[in-house]
Amino acid sequence: MNNIQELVETGKKCFANKDYVTAERFLRKVVNQNQRYADVYNMLGVIYHVEGKFESAIEVFQKALEI
Repeated sequence: MNNIQELVETGKKCFANKDYVTAERFLRKVVNQNQRYADVYNMLGVIYHVEGKFESAIEVFQKALEI
């Protein structure tokens, strides 16, 4: 699965199902390819918040706002 849109859609589906571990894996692939999707950064922020990674959550929320 290399198509960016497929990665985003799969990540969104996993996120909606609260499968945050899998969602993070797909969403990170999108971010690692220098793609700028505010909703992807926002979902990562929620995941990091749920996991208690508050500094990481703040960083990705800020990136979402910049976009």
